Formats: sequence, structure tokens, C-alpha cells
Amino acid sequence: MAAETNNPSLSADWYSCPVCVDVLKEPVTLVCGHSYCMDCINDYWDQPDTQGGYQCPQCRRAFNERPELNKNTVLAELIEKLKSSAGPDDVPCDVCTGRKLRAVKSCLTCMASYCETHLQPHRRSDVLKRHKLGEPKRASLEEKLCEKHQKVLEIFCRTDQTCVCLLCVATEHKNHDTVTPEEERAARQNHLEETRVIMKKKIKKNKKKLKEMKETIEKIQSSAEREVKEHEEIFKSALESIERLRSEVTEVIRRHERTKVREAKKVMEQLEKEIKELKRRNTHLDKLSQTENHIDFLKTFPSLHFPLGDEDTRNVSVNGDFLSETLRMSLSALKKNLQEISGWEFVKTSEAERLRSEVAEVIRSYERREVRKAEEKMEQLEKEITELKRRNAELSELSQTDDHIHFLKTFPSLHFPLGDEDTRNVSVNGDFVSETLRMSQSDLKKNLQEISGWEFAKTSETGGLCAIN
Repeated sequence: MAAETNNPSLSADWYSCPVCVDVLKEPVTLVCGHSYCMDCINDYWDQPDTQGGYQCPQCRRAFNERPELNKNTVLAELIEKLKSSAGPDDVPCDVCTGRKLRAVKSCLTCMASYCETHLQPHRRSDVLKRHKLGEPKRASLEEKLCEKHQKVLEIFCRTDQTCVCLLCVATEHKNHDTVTPEEERAARQNHLEETRVIMKKKIKKNKKKLKEMKETIEKIQSSAEREVKEHEEIFKSALESIERLRSEVTEVIRRHERTKVREAKKVMEQLEKEIKELKRRNTHLDKLSQTENHIDFLKTFPSLHFPLGDEDTRNVSVNGDFLSETLRMSLSALKKNLQEISGWEFVKTSEAERLRSEVAEVIRSYERREVRKAEEKMEQLEKEITELKRRNAELSELSQTDDHIHFLKTFPSLHFPLGDEDTRNVSVNGDFVSETLRMSQSDLKKNLQEISGWEFAKTSETGGLCAIN
């Protein structure tokens, strides 16, 4: 099968195999004039459905016998020349006229790039052999020239940390510490490898931080969920307890109401009977006072002149304000606790349901803030990892180049890792609940649990009310 290529000049139908639709490889031409790759046409004819007959895949011309295939050398040489032509991603030869072939070397002395054919003088001539050859560069060779003198950069000035030409050394860089690019390259090559090691460690370290940030986010979210759930349970219990207390207090008061009313009605009944009896006696006494039968008067009077029931009703008392001092103090304490709950700074409400909602929102707000901080740090780390990988790849490529000037110009921009200061000071608190909020939550929990534990009972001795917890 034909090899793949990115050269657009080789994509024309004239140079393509109709079977594999690629540039012809070992081209053969049939009698009908159509050309194919040697392997492609043989594979086509070897298929089971072609047994007993051979034909051209394009024009369908049939052959009685399997044609003998021979390489079309003229077409093969033409294709090889086309393969040597410079494509859009190649450096073209500066000497070729017409169709430019791909350059294989650049001469830093001649400031030109050459294909294999035009490079031969540099390989054969003793004078040209002294020229500096390097890998062809897509960038202009002008970057190898001194901007001031337009001479080849042949010296590295350590004093000014820059590449200079020989005229620069004789003028503004005179008496400076200078070396050849090869010497400076050798000195910096070890530094390059050390930098790559540092970058790899930094990438590994940042990946570890990235993993920690993901774990921190999970911790924040689970912690928030736990806090919200805990407070939901506390509020639910408190609301149930408050409702229970309301019901119990109401029932205790109503029960005592019924007891006191019943006692009062008994007293009223006794008083009504006594009034009736007193009226009856008074009537008898009135009649007795009119009688002229002295014997009857003396016999009857002793049983009428003293009112009955004084001892029974004298000690009967009904207290309209029947709540005991103990119960009154307990209700006052309950009211105080509820007022404390509604007065905290982070919730300005006395409604239990709204209080529950606001506590949940406070927790969720902390969660969103800390997750956002963690995600921002993760984004910074990912950008830094990408940049470090890019630089490390460029350093790896740079370490292989034999263009010392290019090495010395490029290395300073790559050898220091970026982003240390950006990520060093970013802090994310996995235990995100602040101390102030934690104290408020603790006070809230304490008060609600205290309310939840209150009970009311009736004393056995006095029948009054008291609150217990």
C-alpha cells in the first residue's frame, strides 16, 4: 500500500492509485494505460471473486492471462522527485529554481538552506566543509544575524548574556567575558536537564495538589450535607417538642380549669342548699314569733335559732388565679429560651421554620464559597500543569537541536517554571464552618435540645403545675 503524505502536490489524481487512493508506490502501468501500486493491483487480482478472469479496476478491460507486472521506473523517479519537493511544512532549498525541493541542511555561514543535490558542494569542497551546517529551520536565517552589523552570530557574551558577532566583540563587547556558542551550550545543557527534572517534579506535585483539591471539594460538600441534615433533625425535634409542650400546657391548664370549676360548683351547690335551709328556718322563725302558744315556742325555738352549715362553708375557698408559682416560673423560662433563639445575629426572626431555612442557607453559603475557592485553585493548577508540560516538551526538543544559537536564544524563556507564586498562597478550608458560626450553631443546638427535653407534670401533693427538664 502507498505511504501517507501531507504534500498537496502528490494528491493529484495523476499520481494516485485508484485502489488505495494514495500516492503511487512502486507504480506499475497496465496495457490500458492505468497505473496502480504493485501491491494494490496484486491484492485486487488475488481476491476470490476475480479467479478465472483479470481486468482493470477502472476501465474493466479484461485480460486472458494475468498480466506480468513491471515497475514503471520513469513514473517512480518522477514521484520520488515530487516527494522531495518542499511542502507547506518544509524548508525549501534556496538554490532550486522552479519546483523547490525540500532542504536537508542549512548553512549558517552561507545563510542558506540546501536540498541534498545542492548540498553536495559543502560535502566535497575542503573550504565549504568548514562552514557550519545545521538542521533546516522554518524561521528565517536572519535570526542568526547580528541586528546591528548583519554578521553571523558566532560568539556568546556571558557578561551581557547575549549572542554577538565578531564585530560586536571588537567594539561594544570588548573585554567582556565571551565564549563560543558551543561552550556556552555545553555549560547550559546540564542546566536544561536539571530544569526538566524540576518541571517533572512540579507537574507531579501539582497533580497531587489537584487530587487533594478534588478530595477537599468532596469533603466540603459532605460536611455541608451533614451539617444541614443535623440541623434539620434538631429543628424537627424542637418543633415537635414545642408543639407537644403547647399541647401539654394547654391540657394541664384546662384540666385544672375543670377541677377548680367543679370545686366551685360544689361550693355553689352547698351555698344554695344552705340559703334554702336558712330561708325555710327564717320562715318558721317568723311564724314562731307570731304564735301565742308559749309551750310550742319553747319547744321549737332551740332547733331554729342557730344557722346551719357555718363550719362547712367557712373554710371553702376558690382561687381564680390558680397557676402555681413553679409553673409560672417554668413558662417564663420557656419564653426566655424562645426569645434567645430569635435574637441571634445570623438569624433575625422568631419564626422557627424561617430560622431553620436561614441556618441551612448559612451552611450552603459557606459551602459555595469554599467550593468556588477550590475550583479556582484547581483551574490555576491545571493551567500551570499544561504550561509546564508545554515547556518540558519544548525543552526536550531544544536539547536535541544542534543549532547552538537557537538554543541560547530560546532556553532563557523556558528554564523557569511558572505559577509558583500564584498557587502557593491559595488556601481552602475543608472544615469550612467558621468559629463564629460554629459557636452560634452550638448555642442554637443547646437551646433547642433544652426545649426538646422539657416536660410538664402535676405535683401529687398540691395538685399544682410544675415544669421539669
